[in-house]
Order: sequence, then structure tokens, then C-alpha cells
Amino acid sequence: MAEQQKGKINKWNDEKGYGFIQPDDKSNNVFLHISGLNNSRRPRVGDRISYQIERDRANRICAKNARLEGVLPSGMNLSTLLVVLICPITLGWGLGINYFAVSLLWYGFINTVTFLVYGNDKNRAKEEKWRISENKLHALELLGGFTGALIAQEHYRHKSKKISYQIVFWFMVFIHVFAVFYLAFNGR
Repeated sequence: MAEQQKGKINKWNDEKGYGFIQPDDKSNNVFLHISGLNNSRRPRVGDRISYQIERDRANRICAKNARLEGVLPSGMNLSTLLVVLICPITLGWGLGINYFAVSLLWYGFINTVTFLVYGNDKNRAKEEKWRISENKLHALELLGGFTGALIAQEHYRHKSKKISYQIVFWFMVFIHVFAVFYLAFNGR
């Protein structure tokens, strides 16, 4: 495995998704493309960063497996935790404590499956193979896998920029959360 380097972002073009790192050892700047970054947010000039060195197809030095220091990995924040827990807690509270464990297991299962299916679809896209249909991805979201989908969209940078997909995705989230609250408060 390549040695981990450290440095600071000294140039960043957010529109084009690339910039340069000034290594701590003051050697030549290292090229960084957004695809080499493993964090959820985009870098800014002055951000501290750790990375590994590789050479691209043109034999230029560039950064890979880069992480902004002091930034939680994609999807790991308080709002994600709340989204993960709101549905099983609501079902458990509304329908009785016995349903809490079942709903927690269900959400853990369906979100793991959804995350893995997104990863599989991303790999198929890279390899130009037959893709998983968007309808199947949306069905998993509707069944409760929207948190796994959201984390996968950030982690794999997959389906996160396609507006038509995002509209249906958030509609699936709304329908699911509405159904959970309806069941919790009217399903007794």
C-alpha cells in the first residue's frame, strides 16, 4: 500500500472539480481530481488533506484515496443518524415496543442491501455492463432503504447529480416517511 502523505489544498477549481495540493514536505504540487477524494464535501483552499500518490495515464503525479482532515466520512453526521432512526423509533413507539426491534432489523437489512445494490450498479456503469433499473433502486428506497441510498449516492458519487433521479428519490422518501407516521399513529 502506498504511503500516506499530508498537505494543504492551495488551488481549487470547484466548477471543474480539480485542484492542487501543496505537500507538507514542500515538494512540487500534487494534482487532485474530485474522484480521488473520499469525503462528502468538496475541498476549499486551505483545507488540510491526507492522500496517497499515484501516476495517471499520462504519467503525471496525482493524489488518490484523499481525505480532508477534520471532516467526517460521507453520510456520517447527525442528520443522517436522525433519518436512520426516525422510522424504526416512530414505528416502535406507535405500534408498541415489540415492533421496535423488528423495524430496526428491517431498516438495517434494507439499507445495507440498498447500499450494496447502488455499489453494484456503479461498478456495472464503470464496466459498461447491463445496469440495474432505476425503478428497482427506487423500490428499495420506498421499502425503507433511502438512508442506504443517500449514503451510497455520496460514497459512490452515483445518481447524486441526476435531477430527474433525485426528484423521484425524494418523493420515495416522502411517501415512505408519510406511510410510517400513518401506520404508527393510525395503524393500531
